[in-house]
Amino acid sequence: MKDSLNEIDLLRQQNIEMLKKMMELEREKDFFQYSLREIQKSFTYCIGRFITYVPRKIIQKLKNPNWKAKQSAEISVKSDDIQFQFTVQHDKLCITHAIEDTGYKEYQEILLKELQTGRKIKISMYVSATETDRILWSQDLNTEDASGILCCFTNTDRQTINLMLFQNKAQMYKQFVHFQSHKATVRITRGKVVVAFAGGLNNEKEKDLNINVEYTELVIDSNHRKRISLGVYGKEKILKKIHVEVPVKDIVAVETVINNPIHIAVMVEDTLCTYNLGRKRKKQIAPKFHYVPVASMYYKDWALFVRKNIHQNYSLVVRRKDPQEYQLGFKLLENKMSSCLLYYMGKLGRHYHKKHINLYFEKNSSNAEEGTYQIFETARESSISRNYYILDTSSEKWRQLSHNQNVVAKYSLKYYFLLYASDYLISTETSSHLNIHRAMNYYIRKALLERPLIFLQHGVTYLKRQGAGSVFGKGKEGEPTYMVVGSEKEKWIICEMLKLNADQCIKTGLPIFSTIPYKHINKKSQNIVTVMLTWKPSEEHLLSHFETSFYYKNTKKVYELLASYLPSEQVRIVPHPKVLSLLLSTDIKRQIWSGTVAEALRETKLLITDYSSVCYNAFYQGASVIFYQPDLHEYELENEKLIPMSEEYVGYRVFHFEELQQVLQMGISDGKINMDFLRTPGHEEQYRAINEFEDGRNIERIIGFLKEKRVI
Repeated sequence: MKDSLNEIDLLRQQNIEMLKKMMELEREKDFFQYSLREIQKSFTYCIGRFITYVPRKIIQKLKNPNWKAKQSAEISVKSDDIQFQFTVQHDKLCITHAIEDTGYKEYQEILLKELQTGRKIKISMYVSATETDRILWSQDLNTEDASGILCCFTNTDRQTINLMLFQNKAQMYKQFVHFQSHKATVRITRGKVVVAFAGGLNNEKEKDLNINVEYTELVIDSNHRKRISLGVYGKEKILKKIHVEVPVKDIVAVETVINNPIHIAVMVEDTLCTYNLGRKRKKQIAPKFHYVPVASMYYKDWALFVRKNIHQNYSLVVRRKDPQEYQLGFKLLENKMSSCLLYYMGKLGRHYHKKHINLYFEKNSSNAEEGTYQIFETARESSISRNYYILDTSSEKWRQLSHNQNVVAKYSLKYYFLLYASDYLISTETSSHLNIHRAMNYYIRKALLERPLIFLQHGVTYLKRQGAGSVFGKGKEGEPTYMVVGSEKEKWIICEMLKLNADQCIKTGLPIFSTIPYKHINKKSQNIVTVMLTWKPSEEHLLSHFETSFYYKNTKKVYELLASYLPSEQVRIVPHPKVLSLLLSTDIKRQIWSGTVAEALRETKLLITDYSSVCYNAFYQGASVIFYQPDLHEYELENEKLIPMSEEYVGYRVFHFEELQQVLQMGISDGKINMDFLRTPGHEEQYRAINEFEDGRNIERIIGFLKEKRVI
């Protein structure tokens, strides 16, 4: 028995030895094959380089015998271990790379006109180990083709160099010097705004970019900047703990802007660089939910709260309390405990009610003039849904409509039950207009963001460009589930700007155009001119010195010009709601229109505006339009380029006061507005391309869509 076991063990050992030898042979075979593949690759690479490089150099030599001398005339080398040479020649950048220990050179040419500020161009060139993760070269350019700081740098890729044109030093520094933070929190507690984080500045190109940080500040708002000490590190990560407290009473003591992005300001030599402060969530959620307040507080007549944006960076919002926030009923129904209870009751209720609930509203839930109410009236008869119209009791429409079925008072107990139990929101505004604008109630903001929004629009979107900052953009708090448009042209510009999908845009025409008659203004209509200029956020700081603002000066100047052609009672100024009370205290207060915008446009024969989309509403009714844009350059710098091409405007477009005078001289004579001159067939053709529907049946088409989607 023992002998047989010994034989088995011996056989087992022999088998193991044989397996080891076989594995060694396999390894040798694999290594041999690998070596052959690598040699083949290297040989192919060298042959390819020889075929492409040598003929090109011969042609260069034939074209220009002094080529080598020119190339070495303006060499800029960062250090001995970088073998790249850069030369700017007229309209191009020439790059030569001498590959170490090979005697081989690579050459590339880049046309300067191909460079775009902030856009990285990747160039295929070999990079040695000592040249990785470096700034190879930089130079200030000021040519016809390119202007700014041109920089060439490498990352870890051994086959690519990067070329980038920066607008200024700050943009270049931010490309290479990054602010990193860990566990950043912003709270409002015990009457203080508290900011805490661990942070540092990472200089990823420390070998070549020697930065001198003069100071670093934590910016809470425009009036409160606290000096902090942050380390600058390279590969070795060094984060310092920062803790800053600012009393709320100090923040509200001095006038500040409403939205204050909390950020880090770093002065690098003579250049200011700003970095946002944020904190990424571990659990992924839809981007729009980052706008829900994370901390809030009332202080005297002020409401303050902290929220994030789409990139999860913190902002401090400081606004005056809404009159409703002083009411006892509001305080009882919107305190944290009541809101939490109502939120979860509504969530539970949505699982059990057989008919889904739709809420309809317009601007600040105080209007019923843009077609939403007419859609609600039809939807009210639906057998598969329950439909309610929300209206503020302080609205002029409340007396007229409050007795109608399913019209609900805003801020009533029923309103709160419906808000939390609703399934769809249907409106000409964002969901935030269903409650206080910039509400700081966590549960209400969350509930509103959870509801699908069918955005009916109150004006055509084909004038002001809504770019990355638009509240309606993809991932933003106002992103609609569906959005009503009036033409293919409008649909595609919206998809491009807001990054919405084409199937989110419904081409039915806006409901407001079903509530107003088409071309009812004609030559026989009253000669009434309406002036409606745009109030710009950039002038917020001038509210306390209103008469020095560009808005006021411009409005007054246009009115005085019109008063020389028409009786003053035929000139109306429709103000922005924000400055209505301020205009009523000026010397043009008698011209201020006290009714609604819709009422003003019903009688308008000539509209003078700058950037307002009401131009399309006025034109639909038969009015002529003049676009007066004296601050176009500044406006487009702040808000991006306007949408229409010059030939797409539905009225005359002027940029200077003298041009406005000339158009009015031709357009108004003997106290009458010349419609033949001011409203041309060309303007009509452009309008029909932007707003296709003229039959007044837009609401019918919208209702058909809602029925198709089984919303009503």
